[in-house]
Amino acid sequence: MTVLVGILASDGVAIAADRQVTVGHVGLPMLKIAPIGGESLVACSGSLALGQKIRMVFEAHHAEFKAHPYSEHLPALEQAIRVVVTPALQMAEKTRYVIPGAENNALACSLACIAFADGLRLCHVDYDGSIYCLNENLPYVTAGSGKINADPFLRFIWDVFWPDAGHLPPLREAIFAAYWTVQMNIEYQSTGVGIGVDVWTVERNSDGCFAAAATDWERLEPSGMFIETMKQAMRAQRDRTFGDGDIPAEAPPKL
Repeated sequence: MTVLVGILASDGVAIAADRQVTVGHVGLPMLKIAPIGGESLVACSGSLALGQKIRMVFEAHHAEFKAHPYSEHLPALEQAIRVVVTPALQMAEKTRYVIPGAENNALACSLACIAFADGLRLCHVDYDGSIYCLNENLPYVTAGSGKINADPFLRFIWDVFWPDAGHLPPLREAIFAAYWTVQMNIEYQSTGVGIGVDVWTVERNSDGCFAAAATDWERLEPSGMFIETMKQAMRAQRDRTFGDGDIPAEAPPKL
């Protein structure tokens, strides 16, 4: 259980996740985003065993990514992932009446940011191994048990800050949106989500090559400060619009 957030930016990709994994009934910290070859990222939710196997598939195919365009390599990548997930789904179907919660061990949803020969791609890997690639018209995605809270929240802040269709935010703003969405899930105590937030990015370095890196606190701290500033600004606007306590509110302006 977890929440993953992936955002396509104008100058890279941001992927965020919480740190909690559930072992039995205990939540333990774990990094859920893994760098691949120094230039790609894979983040997994759901079954730990399946997540590790899916990550191994991406590691095994990493050398081929830069040699092939996304569309050419996609069928082979999907096939390799289905070799891992299909047996788990079949076994869960057979044992779900005998082993309570067996289906949970057969579900793993992933996000991957891959540097293909034709550029950087942010991909969503579904539970059945199917993959779709995000674009300017579908620039963000969430996954995991926190998705039910993350989707409407991320859509809300997207409509506030980047309302123009096809517009991609700069990476620094994508980091902020991804961080806030995961942090909100933790504060709302979404099922299986907690402990802390990790944000990783992929962007071009000074040599023109893509580089994956963990976002340090110096880049995340302004996001936390901005979130609190936004909340205070919204409260102030509420008071101006509706009044504070017994103070009569002014009539709204006529358009």
